[in-house]
Amino acid sequence: FRRVLFRSLRDVRTELLVKVLLVERRGGDARALLVAQRARFAPIIAAQRRAGRAPDADAVARWRAASAEAVDGFLARELRRR
Repeated sequence: FRRVLFRSLRDVRTELLVKVLLVERRGGDARALLVAQRARFAPIIAAQRRAGRAPDADAVARWRAASAEAVDGFLARELRRR
């Protein structure tokens, strides 16, 4: 199950967290999963940031940008812990 990466940032809160917890509870290291997932999300996060910072960005674009920033920050912090 570690090989299946998520395509949507919405999947992070539930599915990715469950995967990380399961790996940790089995005594494993989730670093490879986190690195791969961050790489998969990088272009999505970059696009959300650009869209959210556009002069004509609406509230939805700004929300998505903030959510993308939160996901990226979480993944970065988790990787620093390992």
